[in-house]
Amino acid sequence: MRKPRRKRAKGITIRELKALSRAIVFARDGHKCVVCNRGKKDGVQLQWSHIVGQKVAATRFLTENIVCHCAGHHFAWHANPIKWVPWWIEKYPVRYAVVMEQAELRAKVPTKAEWKEYLLEQMP
Repeated sequence: MRKPRRKRAKGITIRELKALSRAIVFARDGHKCVVCNRGKKDGVQLQWSHIVGQKVAATRFLTENIVCHCAGHHFAWHANPIKWVPWWIEKYPVRYAVVMEQAELRAKVPTKAEWKEYLLEQMP
């Protein structure tokens, strides 16, 4: 007996929001690591990295909260965030202010539709 087909979720999915925000961040950061300025052409694997973890729903898809890292710097970030957070605050003070403001407003978590609208406004 065949398994019944899974129905597609109505509206936008988390997977689609992740793909959209990732594409926006990579384009914004020039498809290069924000720390070492290397990209695929230099033979490094690029990853997107959240400053405030994805568990905080209010900043999950906030493009100001996400940067493009090479795999090495992404690992370094997670290994020693106390070293890297001051660097990020100094390099991106405006992004820091936006993220902290949004993180404080946790009571108002955007809906998927609101996230999609926000991300589409961020498209380059």
